[in-house]
Amino acid sequence: PLLIIALGYGMWSRERERGTLRQVLSTGVDRRTLFAGKAAALALALLGLLVPAAVLTLAVLWFLGGGGASTLARLGLLAACYGLYLGTFGALALFASAVAKTSRAALVGMIGLWGLFCLVLPRLGVEVASQAVPLPSQAELSERVEAGLEKGVDGATSREDAVESIITKMMREQNLENAGLLMDEAELNGIELRAEARWEDSIYDHHIEAFQARVEAQERAGAWVGLLSPYAAMRSLSMGLCGTDYAHHLHFARATEAWRKRFVGYLNEAFAKDGGAEGWNYRAGPELWKKAPPFEYREPAPSFALATHASSLGGLALWFVISLALALRSSRRVSV
Repeated sequence: PLLIIALGYGMWSRERERGTLRQVLSTGVDRRTLFAGKAAALALALLGLLVPAAVLTLAVLWFLGGGGASTLARLGLLAACYGLYLGTFGALALFASAVAKTSRAALVGMIGLWGLFCLVLPRLGVEVASQAVPLPSQAELSERVEAGLEKGVDGATSREDAVESIITKMMREQNLENAGLLMDEAELNGIELRAEARWEDSIYDHHIEAFQARVEAQERAGAWVGLLSPYAAMRSLSMGLCGTDYAHHLHFARATEAWRKRFVGYLNEAFAKDGGAEGWNYRAGPELWKKAPPFEYREPAPSFALATHASSLGGLALWFVISLALALRSSRRVSV
């Protein structure tokens, strides 16, 4: 944006100060044609810098073998969003150049606008979001989890009673409730392990999901700053399309947690089935690990990023339309 401001702040004002604008308009050229020419010149100057970088990026992806359809689609969408973002600043620079009385005033005004959009409003958005949806500290979250493990989510269910209830339910489901002394000790230990894991998972899931929901709410609150700042909107879209935002992190974290539960369940079932008389001294062979459920993850489609950051995309598009309309309107009324 600063480069765009440096290139575009004097496109109207410099010509007006030099007297060349009056001469050009005296030939009868349409102002819209002049505007299109100035916008094209600004765009071509930027493309001269950006196209080589884009070609280099694609070449590196091709060389590394990472240029799949999803990656290329994300890059294409990212390029389109940056087109809206840079186009917004280009249109605002042309608008400032047309309405400002001097080139210096246009430059100062655009630098001030850049500072507002890129420095002040994003920071303000973070502060507002953190105040609107405060998050518990790590110590507070740990205390809640520890208390839940001992007394349950409701604060009235002891760990022993909860685990015993889960064991009874599991034995009923497996028709083992009347087995008594006929049950193998290792099998009983395996059921206890699964019951303990199920109880702990229920507590962790409750508190972690509540924490994640607050983080998502804070992210949504901060995303509305995109309606006030094209920089904030582009930042959210960039992280989303690159897969480095909180939504993608959460998508991956949930997949790994689901696999972890399957893996722990698989180990506990194997212990109950094969532990036998060895009990806690049982050691599994390599076959157990070879048959363990593998971790397989598929990243979400690019549409996931667009849906997650729909408000940012809308804010960026709105800023582009508004700035383009201002630039067009000012070009028709630029003084000579």
